[in-house]
Amino acid sequence: MKNKGFIALTLVIFVSSITLAFVAVQSIETAHFFDFTVQKKYRLMSGYFADNCVDQAVLELAHDYFFNPDVPQVVPDFHCVIDSVLPEGDLRMISVYGEYKGVKVYRKAVARLGKTSVDLLSVE
Repeated sequence: MKNKGFIALTLVIFVSSITLAFVAVQSIETAHFFDFTVQKKYRLMSGYFADNCVDQAVLELAHDYFFNPDVPQVVPDFHCVIDSVLPEGDLRMISVYGEYKGVKVYRKAVARLGKTSVDLLSVE
């Protein structure tokens, strides 16, 4: 019965180590989940900004059928950039991206020029 104190101390250290390891793993998982949700929010915001930029490019085409920026056109109000508007017959291939806190989301769209209107056919 001399070893009661030693066994108790060893048991306390062992249980404390296991508890500490469990807490460390849980904190890492919590940080990973938080980072994942924040990045998802940033991707969603960037996607919304890119969609706004597609609408802005269509609006520019409605004002000027020959709208074709030589350099990427920054739209600061929408946190996005109109990369290109390429003509293919009566269609226009629009390439844009939205950026929010370093996360970029790209969108491509196809618009058709009519006699008095611009129709947005698809957005990818």
